[in-house]
Amino acid sequence: MNNITEKVWQKIESEKIQPAPQKVFILKHGFVWFLGTVVLLVSSLITAVIIFFISNFDWDIAHRFTNSKILFFFLALPYFWLILLFFFIWLFYYNYRHTKYGYRLNFWLLILIFIVLNAILGFAANYFNFGQQIENACGEKINFYNHLDTKSIIWSSVDKGLLAGKIFAIAPTQISLADLDGNVWQIKINENSKMAGISLNEKVKIIGQKIGEREFLAEEIRPWCGCGKCLQNSASCSTGPNGSFCSTGCGH
Repeated sequence: MNNITEKVWQKIESEKIQPAPQKVFILKHGFVWFLGTVVLLVSSLITAVIIFFISNFDWDIAHRFTNSKILFFFLALPYFWLILLFFFIWLFYYNYRHTKYGYRLNFWLLILIFIVLNAILGFAANYFNFGQQIENACGEKINFYNHLDTKSIIWSSVDKGLLAGKIFAIAPTQISLADLDGNVWQIKINENSKMAGISLNEKVKIIGQKIGEREFLAEEIRPWCGCGKCLQNSASCSTGPNGSFCSTGCGH
């Protein structure tokens, strides 16, 4: 023990090691707690997106992919956001372990506390529509997002009768739409087509069938951020010459 002590003192004297000022430790620990708070807030926004996704997803289209609703649930989960959430959970854990009190809580208790706080803040953020705004902004501003987003992938399954994109022209019996990859489609509509949130530059989801090269016959058109229930639950629907129109769109 004495040898170890002597070696430590010799190292201190030879390298002229000086104790760091107290304010350095205060700033360091303050920054760690600040970073932990930022991680918690960002993860709560990610949770808000996940909550929004699950609560507004079109679970009624499960039969187009599989006979098992449970299998479709796992197929449709927003894995992009879930991976981000798990990363921030790890980041929060790593950051907390480097705080002054990082040794006091075991792994599972710390994760449980984080999940509870994250869920509370996530539901609050979703209540104020942050989940919807973030999801919409990613779809509009991040070019590769549509290739990672489960919802976009599912609604690009033309062979399953599903198509999504943005409307750029409307005629009495036809809609022109640019799909999520930028391809132009002519969407045929008739008196049996159910429609919601139909307007120029509106991002929509379409159920129907492909009838030609870049031609699609619409059975139902839904707003991008809503689900099939909007057609039944909307309080502001009216019947027009081309079907039922509901003002339930979610924006662009």
